Amino acid sequence: MKSTRIGNTSLKVARAKIDGILTTRLPMDETVKTRQPARDLTVKFTDASVGYADSEEHIGKAIAGHREHAIISPKIWATNKATTLRR
Repeated sequence: MKSTRIGNTSLKVARAKIDGILTTRLPMDETVKTRQPARDLTVKFTDASVGYADSEEHIGKAIAGHREHAIISPKIWATNKATTLRR
């Protein structure tokens, strides 16, 4: 699978990612099951957000014991710079 570098970092990830919002639509056990094939395919990039209901909890349980195989990009919502900095 082709990979790409994240911004100006040294992190390289597969061009595919698992969308954090999708985990909220699955039961917890199904979320965990979907991560294994993704790891096998070197898909380790996931986005997460408090706005995605309990996605952060799902992702945490899904990567338990395999944290070194996961890169999580958190998202926040803000209306201006001051709001962003408070979070």
